[in-house]
Amino acid sequence: PPKEGETPQFEIDVRVSRTGEKRRIAGHEAAQVITRVLMYPKGSSVQQSGGLTLVNDQWLAPDVPFLDEVRGLRKLGGS
Repeated sequence: PPKEGETPQFEIDVRVSRTGEKRRIAGHEAAQVITRVLMYPKGSSVQQSGGLTLVNDQWLAPDVPFLDEVRGLRKLGGS
C-alpha cells in the first residue's frame, strides 16, 4: 500500500482478442472482438491485492457509409 500522501500506482494489462466469430448485423458483415482490461496495484498480483477487470464485447464492421455522416455531425458539435 502507498504511504500517506503518496499517489497509488497501478499496473494496467490490456488484451484484445478476435474470436473468429462473424455475423451479419444491419446488413454488414461484422467480426467479434473482446477487449479485457485488468488494473491492479503495482508490485503485487491480482490474486494478492485484488483489482478491477473490464470486459468489452464488440461486433466491428468495416466502414459503414452512414457513419461518415455521424462523424461529421460530431465534429460540428464538438464531441
